[in-house]
Amino acid sequence: MKYVPETVVWEITFKCNVNCIHCGSDCNSEEKERQLTTPECFEIIEDLADLGCKTVILSGGEPLMRKDIGAIATMIRRLGMNLAFISNAYPVNEETIKVIESVSPVAFGISIDAGEAYLHDYIRGKQGAFEHVQRAIDLLHEHNIVPSVVSTIHKLNYSQLPKIRDFLIKNNVRLWQIQYGDNIGRMPKQTMLTKAQF
Repeated sequence: MKYVPETVVWEITFKCNVNCIHCGSDCNSEEKERQLTTPECFEIIEDLADLGCKTVILSGGEPLMRKDIGAIATMIRRLGMNLAFISNAYPVNEETIKVIESVSPVAFGISIDAGEAYLHDYIRGKQGAFEHVQRAIDLLHEHNIVPSVVSTIHKLNYSQLPKIRDFLIKNNVRLWQIQYGDNIGRMPKQTMLTKAQF
């Protein structure tokens, strides 16, 4: 095989518990009509392993909202692949952290869109979202799970980059993925970065 999908980011569900302005997949609280079943997910995991995939990153929507996420994550690890997550942090608590810890992810990504609570909550469409981010990072550190951060940048939060950086330094987060918001899903075109900002 000429090309091997060494790292795969898998949007495992369209179900989500926040309502982000920039959501490229237009996720919502209700599951879309056709979601893969657990056995179908297992088949894909086997195919990925056969293709030589080394790392699977489970994203969404909110991956922790799938009831079978533990089984899916366990299957990925059982077949020898590395595992990571991208989450909005809302479902990370004392119960879910045990599931996360049990599958030994190489990193657990949390979406942070601003260094100030009011703006992060506004962009995420849910009050208290930033508070959950802080709690999740603390829990990840307590359980020796590497936290990473993903920030989607657009006109609303472009000026927040230094504040996000300072928040990450303060909270000992060393992995930071910065991506730009594009005009897909829910994000309006006028919110995209200008060429100069990019």
